[in-house]
Amino acid sequence: MALTGIDRVEAVDGRHDFYLSNSGDDGADGRTPGTAWRTLERLARQTLEPGVRVLLAGGDTFEGTLRLGASDAGDATRPVWIGSYGTGRAVVAAGAGPGVLIQDTGGVRVGDLTIAGTGGGAADGVTVYTGRPATHPSGIVVEDLEVSGFRNGVSIGATRSDSGFHGVQVRRVVARDNRESGVTTYGPAFDAVTPVYVNTDITVSEVVAYRNLGDPAAQVNTGNGIVLGSVSGGRVAGSVAYENGAQSVAPEGPYGIWTYDSTGVVIERNISHHNHTGGADGGGFDLDQNTSHCVLQHNLSYANDGPGYLLFSNAANRANTGNVVRFNSSVDDGRRGDFYGGITIMGGLSGPASATGVFNAQVYGNAVTVGRSPAKTPPVVRIAGTLGGVVVYDNVFTAYDDAELIQAENFTVEGIALRDNTYHSPSPVVGWAGNRYATTADWHSATGQH
Repeated sequence: MALTGIDRVEAVDGRHDFYLSNSGDDGADGRTPGTAWRTLERLARQTLEPGVRVLLAGGDTFEGTLRLGASDAGDATRPVWIGSYGTGRAVVAAGAGPGVLIQDTGGVRVGDLTIAGTGGGAADGVTVYTGRPATHPSGIVVEDLEVSGFRNGVSIGATRSDSGFHGVQVRRVVARDNRESGVTTYGPAFDAVTPVYVNTDITVSEVVAYRNLGDPAAQVNTGNGIVLGSVSGGRVAGSVAYENGAQSVAPEGPYGIWTYDSTGVVIERNISHHNHTGGADGGGFDLDQNTSHCVLQHNLSYANDGPGYLLFSNAANRANTGNVVRFNSSVDDGRRGDFYGGITIMGGLSGPASATGVFNAQVYGNAVTVGRSPAKTPPVVRIAGTLGGVVVYDNVFTAYDDAELIQAENFTVEGIALRDNTYHSPSPVVGWAGNRYATTADWHSATGQH
């Protein structure tokens, strides 16, 4: 949120602005650069009406948390603007607390700041949260920030099913060196019978999320780049996630960019590479538990420990349905071994076939290349578990060295169809339902798949 020259002239008039400077005085009126306040504590005592701007002196460092609550802002058409003025960005040094806390309100734009924590404690860099009943703030923009040293760089969500956020944008944010994720949204536990998505119309664009390494003490998923949970109508576009997850040792693992418990999310034109894990997963992109009618398209994944693209669910429901993976590229993913492929389609490995798995998915127009790995070489395509109505067609699958084209075991054979794909391999091998075929022609003749 860099201010223009016209903005600076208007700001000096002081009618709608509050200034903070390290040379300021909390006893002043805070209305001009010459009468700026000095601390975030003084700002917290001021009600921020819609349309107000809060301007922190570029190059100065302000300790503590920049807070907005239910009595602040609230009008999406006249947002409260928070950013820097002068030369360079102001720094919010949050210590062990949150850097920016937006709670129970909307109509806020925060940007053009550096937000620094002390190394991944219990707080998030930018926290957008509501726990109030029947509260649905809108019009929040988080932009042009660098956020590091927190649990999550940016987190957005609610813990009640009757609350949440609408129309949130996170753009041009660098989220690095946080413990659990760069950017995350979340909500209450998913109910497949009466699904509720507390975050609606969420956009993440031009974000760079890297070196969010994960919590080695956690037994749940940590170490992600960008993850959307409890979202209806979301989009992740033009973003990059890399070198995340290396310290995660949990049995469920991190991904560069993924979504769960969500519907209508489009993940497109992103790059996810060199993401890692010390336990499970560690892949590029994922449509995971309880996702429906979501799309992965026009993305590039390469050199990840886990799969380039994963469709997965082992939840005891049929909520993973109607998803599409199309027009993506994967190069040398699955670096940790052969459990995952470049593309992996995996339903529940236990439980009744009618109640858990991946259903009604389409995978088409993708290009996947796999070669030898320092660990056991992965296949190009990995298929397992309970599946229904899954169609894989018009893809180009290339296997080099000792990579298998397809590894399909312990799966619902009638639940997946491969049609009109192109296969390249100097020594093609297809593993299918307990049999191994030395040519794709043999496999096609025996199974009708191709």
